[in-house]
Amino acid sequence: MIKNNLKEYRCPCGKLLFKGSLFKGTVEIKCKHCREIASFLGNLNKKFKESVEVVA
Repeated sequence: MIKNNLKEYRCPCGKLLFKGSLFKGTVEIKCKHCREIASFLGNLNKKFKESVEVVA
């Protein structure tokens, strides 16, 4: 498997929710550990770097 620069997305409780690249859109995941819904907003900027805002 080729390792790309995958970012880890974690719940505020610290549990790993997923690894990947989020460029555009919103992902909502319910943590199996604390049962809180974490939202990740991805925005693709001019330099193609990933900026993510975590909304809990």
